[in-house]
Amino acid sequence: GPWDPFGRAVASGSPVTARLDDPERSLQGERWSARDYGLSSVIGLPLSDGERVMGVLALFSTEREAFQQEELDWLFRLADEVATACVALHQRFEREAAERERDWLVEILDATPDFVEIADAEGSVLYRNPGAWSLLGEAKDSREEDLRIDGYQPQWARDRLVGEVLPRVREQGVWRGEMALQSSQGEEIPVSQIVLGHRGADGQIERISTVAHDMRPFMQKRTELERFHRLIALGELASVLAHQLNQPLTAAANYAEGSLYRLDSGPVSQQQVRPGVVKALDQIRVAGGLVQNLRNFLQSGEPDLRPISINGLIRELVPTVDVRRFQVPFEFRLELARDLPKVAADPLQIQEALLNLIQNAGEAMESETPSAPQVTIATHRNGDQVEIQVRDRGVGLPASLQQDLHQPLFTTKEKGMGLGLSICSSVAEVHGGRFWAEANEDGPGTNFHLSLPVHPKE
Repeated sequence: GPWDPFGRAVASGSPVTARLDDPERSLQGERWSARDYGLSSVIGLPLSDGERVMGVLALFSTEREAFQQEELDWLFRLADEVATACVALHQRFEREAAERERDWLVEILDATPDFVEIADAEGSVLYRNPGAWSLLGEAKDSREEDLRIDGYQPQWARDRLVGEVLPRVREQGVWRGEMALQSSQGEEIPVSQIVLGHRGADGQIERISTVAHDMRPFMQKRTELERFHRLIALGELASVLAHQLNQPLTAAANYAEGSLYRLDSGPVSQQQVRPGVVKALDQIRVAGGLVQNLRNFLQSGEPDLRPISINGLIRELVPTVDVRRFQVPFEFRLELARDLPKVAADPLQIQEALLNLIQNAGEAMESETPSAPQVTIATHRNGDQVEIQVRDRGVGLPASLQQDLHQPLFTTKEKGMGLGLSICSSVAEVHGGRFWAEANEDGPGTNFHLSLPVHPKE
């Protein structure tokens, strides 16, 4: 109740006395036990740590007026000593718990193979785990003094750490990115790194910690995977090369046979034979360019990207296509957008992709025989890509092939090799673009889309 000396001592923070032999003001549940022991009075002394009351020290007496003023001073000092002991004991328990957690954290840091380091606000290293020493190829005790957080990196990484990373950490508290360490043998070690800033009670950075993960195993696996993919692609390239070379070599052979026929038919002038020979040489040069382009790809694994004008490439390509060799000769219609930016592309690979699409469009119209055979080539910008469309009025693609244009050896032609669309899809992929097809909205035929990224300088 409100007269309870212990509750009143806690609430008021001051000593409170009570009579145990008063039936109206006795402690509920304690009166009979107090009488059994002959106790007549009690005092509750609050135990305080200076901010809050932690408990109450209860002292009982057999005398009704035991707690006189001359005894209270001594009891107050006793309560202070007990409170101080309780605070010290509590702090000891907290310190031991913190030390255990610290030991567990150190065990974890010592066991991790990643680079872990802690420095003060000025960059002087306070802790470096065994994984860090191992990654740098140094003994743990080789350089214990004057270690700096920026003292184990190549120059470019050190400049970035000082000029970009640490200012970001002091401002935002964290930085993540790719950096590099430098081993004791001078080897540059690529790492994925996190740098954290730890603030004190005043909001200022007190500690800087960094964790770095060695990226060399990942990069090695990525290189091996790329090599594996290139070996797989090498088998396909043989078929691709045969497909790509077949067209210019067949055309060159036709021109050469035509010229030879003229020579065998009787006396002819140079002007009559020369055009066929020139066209045959042009086709042979195209075949040679294909071989050289394939050789460059096998050596580097990457296309020869350069800024090119798609509209200019199309205007140069269209006049070289002999539409008369198709069973249904067709006309070209160009819908080229103005002021297109240049794209980052290998012109020979893009030219071959467009030739494949034109070849497919012409052959698709042979069985359909539209009233106005026409192949439309259109260009426009779509965000950070330049899109090329090649539309025909042919039979169209099967639905399954529209969904997956990267199916090698799939063909709708009796003599086709089934590599044309697969080549176009591969060209788009290595350029960072897209290749897809859809049925024409205004009639029969297919609309092929090839998008290429705009050159960074554009």
